[in-house]
Order: sequence, then structure tokens, then C-alpha cells
Amino acid sequence: MTLPPRSQSELPPEGAAGASGRPRAAGKESVLNFACEGQPLVGILAEPDGAPAEVGVLIIVGGPQYRVGSHRQFTLLARDLAAHGFAALRFDYRSMGDSPGRIDERRDFLAVDADIKAAIDA
Repeated sequence: MTLPPRSQSELPPEGAAGASGRPRAAGKESVLNFACEGQPLVGILAEPDGAPAEVGVLIIVGGPQYRVGSHRQFTLLARDLAAHGFAALRFDYRSMGDSPGRIDERRDFLAVDADIKAAIDA
């Protein structure tokens, strides 16, 4: 499954309050599809506006949750990092969120090393 890139026009304008009431951070987001042991993973890459970031941050969620996080914490973190000049990647482990797989294949935090390595290599 490949998700289309999210266009900048789909995001609220910079400074506009989102659902949390906080202004949206500057930057752009795009879907990043990559593979882990032959299975597709889906991530969202937040990047700063303007010059490419020199430093990137991989956001690793703990436990059985997907890349958004409770109360959108990882989305807000990635966007804030992008607003401060860092690229940030958040992604779904195999069988979580938008990364396909069977529910009985879900992994706990001790079994996601290959997923994390695939995200680093992406």
C-alpha cells in the first residue's frame, strides 16, 4: 500500500490554530514508504521550510501505538522540530497504524529492532 504524498496545501496555514489550539509549526510533511524485511512500512517525514536540514531525528514510539501518539504528541513533536530546523521521521512498526500486516503479527517494544533499523536506513 502506497499513500500519496500529503501536499502542503492540505495543511492549515502556518500560524493557524489546529485542533489542539496551538499554532501549526512551519515546515512540510511527506509520506515516506520503506521496507523492513520485505514488508512495507509507512512513515511521515517532517522537514523545515527552506534549506534542507543538516540533522534528522527519528521518533521511536514505545509500546503498541502508532506514529501519531496519544494526544498527537509525536505529530506535534515532529512539526515543532521541523519548525526549529530539524528533519523528523515518525513511522508505524509492521502491523501497526498504516503499515500493513496481520494483527497477530504485532510486535512489542522488545521485537522492533529490525523496524527501527529500517527507519534509520530510510
